[in-house]
Amino acid sequence: MIGKVLGTDSILDVFGPVEDTTTDIIKVVGVGGGGCNAVGNMYSDGMQNVTFAVCNTDSKSLSANPVPTKIMLGKTGHGAGADPQKGREEAEKNVEDLKRLFSDQTQMTFIVSAMGGGTGTGAGPFVAGIAKEMGLLTIGIVTLPFYFEKRPKILKALKGLDEMRANVDALLIINNEQISKVFCDSHIPVKEAFRRADNVMANAVRGISELITLNGTIQTDFADVKATMKNGGGAIMAIGRSSGKYRVHQAVLNALESPLLYGADINKANRILFNIYTSSEHELYVDELQEIDSFMEELDPSIDVIWGLSTDDTLNEDVKITILATGVESSLPTVRQKEEDISMDEIINQIYGERDRKKTPTYKEVEPAKAPELVESETAVDEEMPASAETPAEAVLDDIVRVGETISLGREDDEEPVRIIEGAQVAPEKVLDDNSNTPVEVEDPKEPESVNNDTERPVDPSKAFFNRVRNRFLQGLSSLTKE
Repeated sequence: MIGKVLGTDSILDVFGPVEDTTTDIIKVVGVGGGGCNAVGNMYSDGMQNVTFAVCNTDSKSLSANPVPTKIMLGKTGHGAGADPQKGREEAEKNVEDLKRLFSDQTQMTFIVSAMGGGTGTGAGPFVAGIAKEMGLLTIGIVTLPFYFEKRPKILKALKGLDEMRANVDALLIINNEQISKVFCDSHIPVKEAFRRADNVMANAVRGISELITLNGTIQTDFADVKATMKNGGGAIMAIGRSSGKYRVHQAVLNALESPLLYGADINKANRILFNIYTSSEHELYVDELQEIDSFMEELDPSIDVIWGLSTDDTLNEDVKITILATGVESSLPTVRQKEEDISMDEIINQIYGERDRKKTPTYKEVEPAKAPELVESETAVDEEMPASAETPAEAVLDDIVRVGETISLGREDDEEPVRIIEGAQVAPEKVLDDNSNTPVEVEDPKEPESVNNDTERPVDPSKAFFNRVRNRFLQGLSSLTKE
């Protein structure tokens, strides 16, 4: 009857093709030198389904950035002189420009800044505040300074961190010091190390964007991301990837070792969204879903969970897991704690841990270098150092290449980083000893204890959570074997 009244053509006109309205709703904005560099690298790498913009007070740096959409903050273009107050004042002169930047189809924005300088620390929270006032889902991604940049800059970064936290829906914090530990023993250029640190930011943006833009069998969409992150407070986002037997569990562990989890107690999260990606040739099987149990059982039983399943044929045999959680308690101190509760030394130790580095000798203490002794026999060299041996740095970099989507960090209580071998099969009731690489019996999982030397060493809650998930999974394998 409807066809007779409207006609077939009319029905198709009304109920025909649907336009994808999720295109270009995500905007990534770099503020300040560090933020602009990171966003410039994302743009050059060809990240899809997002738009980019950069804002800076330094006209020279801004003109060289590859991102086409640029806003020079202030009138002079001479920078902020590492003064956050000046950085904010310069940004306040561009309120109308910033509002126009967010007045297109943008529904969600990432504000990327490096804390501790002038423009990123001062203008970053201001730009984020404008976006949030306009009703956009606003996510802050910030970095903390390296330890060698010392107390004044670290404390300046903490103040900027508090201001950013007040102006975004959710905040992801990346500690540069944690990332630098991966590369400290490797002979790579500093510029390349910074670029790899930028990749951690890029992975966070890409991972969240894919939750919205990629099609899936069990689809996650913008509304799911918004429900998870709107007024979410402290947030964590991590990506893990693995293949072989127990690939799902291993991917979860790889994600839990992400630098993005530093200082965050994930088992205190009140909302979590995770997505599982596999190729069409190597799909996810029902029995593999059980490998997620060891992770989910460590979370709050009342947590709100959204999950999805998507296809990515670039993965081949791998599985990739993206974890996004909010309402996470951070172990990083606030400005109020800084001023009232704890000393400056305690702040440094809480963020960066007790310093394990050996004291750098003075020029007077340095002895002249001795010439290396000649080795008479090549056989002796082969016996001492097999050709296949890897240095600790090479082992870590090898893990980074294989994991692909995240950087696997060793636990701080180990002398060397833990190597996660993709596809490795662990015998039930046994696990590799961290120091000797020999199988040992699995004991009942215990809470990791802090190491007491001269002072109490803070324990990163993300590492404690990692250990509990790993032990729970190994116990599950042991129970299955006994049955």
